[in-house]
Amino acid sequence: MIQNLLLHWQFVKLKYASRMAYRFDFFTCMFAFFLFQLSGPLFVGVIFYAGGLFPGWSFPQLLLLQGTLALIRGFSFMSFFGLLWNTQDHMRRGTFDLLLIRPVNSLWFLVMNSFDEEDSGQFIGGVAITLVAVSLLPELQGSLLAFFAILLLGVLFFLSLALLCSAATIIFIETQRLYEFIDIIMIFASYPKTIYSGSIAILFNTLIPLFVAGNYPASALLGFSLDGVLIAAVSVIGLLTVSMFIWHKTLRYYTSAGG
Repeated sequence: MIQNLLLHWQFVKLKYASRMAYRFDFFTCMFAFFLFQLSGPLFVGVIFYAGGLFPGWSFPQLLLLQGTLALIRGFSFMSFFGLLWNTQDHMRRGTFDLLLIRPVNSLWFLVMNSFDEEDSGQFIGGVAITLVAVSLLPELQGSLLAFFAILLLGVLFFLSLALLCSAATIIFIETQRLYEFIDIIMIFASYPKTIYSGSIAILFNTLIPLFVAGNYPASALLGFSLDGVLIAAVSVIGLLTVSMFIWHKTLRYYTSAGG
């Protein structure tokens, strides 16, 4: 494990070093991703300016929710969500076999190779939105420890989605629309749990535990009720376990491009 972590760190440094050869392009891409993260809070600001309300949530509180989601999403897309495109690229070029024979865990190497330094802009944008939201709030009544614990659950939820997408790519090769599907469901995570009806709220807390990516971590920091968070945590762990099983099971049925 330590050797894998050190290898991963060296790979990340090499990725940044290679992109710095074209600094203008790199920083332009990062800035574009940073601006992209601002679109959600700007839309919410327009809603509040027009007189719209979200039950139990003020604008700074909702800004914290969206900043938290942007932070989790940005970290996930930067660190491992490239699994979808990386797997697809290997399958198209017929180089997936080379990955399997390397003297390192295949999944770990695929995750390591999926690091996207340009998505650092998304992560920085998430951090910036979160800090601005905190500065606008008079006082935080919640727990910082619970906030970071639920942030981890949010990252694991994204990892589960990435593994399922990668497994689907191994089977079907062409799965670009999965990214659009994930973008759509992330829209639902951008708003408080209180706006959803009972059945939809149950769905987003169990089968698709979206609330761990925005609602629960923000609520933990604000001191709001965390009813249902334990169920969501169990759902995330269960989803991660199932996605890992499916990924490895799919790998057993992989057919080489050669022969």
